[in-house]
Amino acid sequence: MVGTNSALGGGVVSSILVTEGESAPVGKPLVWIVETDTVKLCFDAGSAQALALAVDQPARWLLPDGSVGGVGAIRQMDLMADPKTHLLSGEASFANPDGRLVPGLLVSFEVQTMHNTDVLTVPRACLVDAEGADAVWTVSDHDGDLRAALRIVETGERDSDRIEIRTGLRDGDLAVRHGQTQLSDGALARRVDQTEER
Repeated sequence: MVGTNSALGGGVVSSILVTEGESAPVGKPLVWIVETDTVKLCFDAGSAQALALAVDQPARWLLPDGSVGGVGAIRQMDLMADPKTHLLSGEASFANPDGRLVPGLLVSFEVQTMHNTDVLTVPRACLVDAEGADAVWTVSDHDGDLRAALRIVETGERDSDRIEIRTGLRDGDLAVRHGQTQLSDGALARRVDQTEER
């Protein structure tokens, strides 16, 4: 759930909570004022998720199509889980210069819980199912022709964009990203650059 930071300062009146002539009790808010250049995202994490989270871990919120809407970081984690739900609450902070995140909005977000270097990754679109196993179609040169081959792979960490490949591929292998349903082992293939994809 998205909310605004509570620092004092200028903002925009988003809601008026009293009517003209009404007596307001001491401590009752009169208006809600929001400033959305930076927003706070409130979340609840299950046990497995909470154990992997920590303050200052990088985070990013996602648009409905899965692309990245903005980046930020975990800013707060509660010290105790809710005894009824067993969920641990926390907050992440995101810059919001274009105002796309508004208070009350429900969004998905990802947190980087580890950083691996020197690992082989492919775009998520390259991964296909091969009778229950993870696989990637590759192409390689055979006497001047590009020929397709299906490789069973072992995957590792993944995010919304890429998947770690632990075994089954080598650095430099050409992985097929589009049109896998048209391929069979040994089929002729051609390389398409980004301008052709458009």
